[in-house]
Amino acid sequence: MAAGHRLTAEAGADALRRGGNAFDATVAALAMACVCEPVLCAPGAAGFAMIRDGASGKVSVLDFFAHTPLERRSHESGVRGVDADFGTATQAFHSGPATVATPGFFDGVEAIHRMGATIALDQLVAVAVEAARAGIEVTPFQHHLSKVVRAILTATAGVAEVFAPGGAVVAAGDVFRNPGLADALEILAGEGFRGSAVGAACCRVQADGGHLTAADLDAYETIERTPLTLQIDGSTISLNPFPAAGGTLVAHTLDQLD
Repeated sequence: MAAGHRLTAEAGADALRRGGNAFDATVAALAMACVCEPVLCAPGAAGFAMIRDGASGKVSVLDFFAHTPLERRSHESGVRGVDADFGTATQAFHSGPATVATPGFFDGVEAIHRMGATIALDQLVAVAVEAARAGIEVTPFQHHLSKVVRAILTATAGVAEVFAPGGAVVAAGDVFRNPGLADALEILAGEGFRGSAVGAACCRVQADGGHLTAADLDAYETIERTPLTLQIDGSTISLNPFPAAGGTLVAHTLDQLD
C-alpha cells in the first residue's frame, strides 16, 4: 500500500494479515490516516474511491465528496481569511464555521465497508483508535504540512490545544496524541455519522456562524458513479467523472499525448 505515513500503510497491511481483503485494508488505512495525516484526512472531510471488482472487472466510483449545506443561515462573520505559507509562496484560504460543508468521509467509509469488507467496522477502526490514544511519531513531511496550514491549526483555542500545544505545531519526532479523535472514531464505528454524538457536536459548534445542520447530515448520501474511461494503447483508463472536474482534465491531457 502507498500512504503519506508508514502507520497508515501498516494499518491496511494489518487488515490483510488478519484475513481481510482490499475493502478491509482501505477502511483500516483511512481510519489511521485521520490519526497520522490529519492535515489531509479527517472524519469531517470527504473524498472519492475508485473500485474494481476482481470477478466481473466492473469499475465504479464512490463519490463521498462534501456537499454544500442546504440553507444559508449566517453572515460573513463566520469566515476568517488565512494564508497558507508554502515557503516560496503563500495562498489565501478561508476558515471558520461558515466555511464548513457537509462531510462525506465516514458515510463513504461505511459505503466501502458495505461493498465488500469481511471484518467488522469497529475492529478495523480499533487500530487507529489505539494509535490516537497512545500517540504516533510525527514525520518531517507531516510537520511540513502542519507548518503550511499553521494559521488554521491555531485559529481557535480548541484546535490549537490539539495541534499546537504551547503555540508551536507539533514537530518532527514529537509524539502526537489525539484522544478526542479516538473517541470520535469509536462512536462513528458504532453509530455512523447520522444521529451520532459526533454529528450532534458538529451541529452545535455550527450554531454560531455556520450553516451545517442535522438536516444536512440526514440528507447526505454516498453516490456510486460510472467512471469516465478512455483507451490508450489497448489499456482502459478509468477516471473520476462529472461533477468532479479532475478526471476530465486528466483525460484531456492524456488525449494530447503522442
